[in-house]
Amino acid sequence: MKILVTGGAGFIGSHVVDTYVAAGHEVIVVDDLSTGRRENLNPKARFHRLDITDPAVVELIRDARPAVLNLHAAQMDVRRSVADPLFDARVNILGTINLLEAARKANVRRVLFVSSGGAVYGEQEAFPRPRRIPPTPSPPTASASGRASSTPSSTRPSTSSPSWRCATPTSTGRARTRTGRPAWSPSSRAGCSAPSRSR
Repeated sequence: MKILVTGGAGFIGSHVVDTYVAAGHEVIVVDDLSTGRRENLNPKARFHRLDITDPAVVELIRDARPAVLNLHAAQMDVRRSVADPLFDARVNILGTINLLEAARKANVRRVLFVSSGGAVYGEQEAFPRPRRIPPTPSPPTASASGRASSTPSSTRPSTSSPSWRCATPTSTGRARTRTGRPAWSPSSRAGCSAPSRSR
């Protein structure tokens, strides 16, 4: 199966790519390397250095026609989201819409949207956290991630691609961020919603 992964040079995205490659899938990686690292890239995946807001991404998806679009790319720096919320929204919201529109035009069979559970669901007050607790994003990057995560459902009337929305839990492992520190996300909120389909 042909799968396109955005953010595939990042911490979580690179692990997802490795898993797909190990399972025998044909993988295409899109990453602008703003926070991802070239050394995280799987050599068996085809790499395109592109920003998810770039029209060239639409052309790539149109030409490659992947069966699955797995979205991991995002502006995740909380400090930058506060200092420049317009940039944050452009990447996280408009970038997601750009990818979903490309998926619609290319008749992509399935879209998987992944975001940080910690950013979208805010500070944890109850332990263990109830499964149906509503999102309470605080910094702009969390608000943008929350809005972006609802975009696959809001575009259902115009696309036939089933979509899954996943929030990732605490993550640690071999890949590192551009700062050289291990990637870490202090969240116990994780899981995927049921796929949404057009009617």
